Amino acid sequence: MFTPEAQRHRENQEEKDPRTGPIMAADIAVHRHLGRGLLESAWEESLCPELDLRGTDFRKFDVPLLTRGMAGCVL
Repeated sequence: MFTPEAQRHRENQEEKDPRTGPIMAADIAVHRHLGRGLLESAWEESLCPELDLRGTDFRKFDVPLLTRGMAGCVL
């Protein structure tokens, strides 16, 4: 349950970007179906089709990370 202040903040955020609502709905649907504690890779494989079903445009891309100035992993 949201407090009135949290609810107002949530509504204001959704008004700023119309994609917020459908993305949150897809995320919640995956969580309800699969539960918590999934690896990020499993979550991603489940969320992408849910976003497609809802007609939400998205794209995946790699984000390179640097650790102590050296190339690290890619997220």
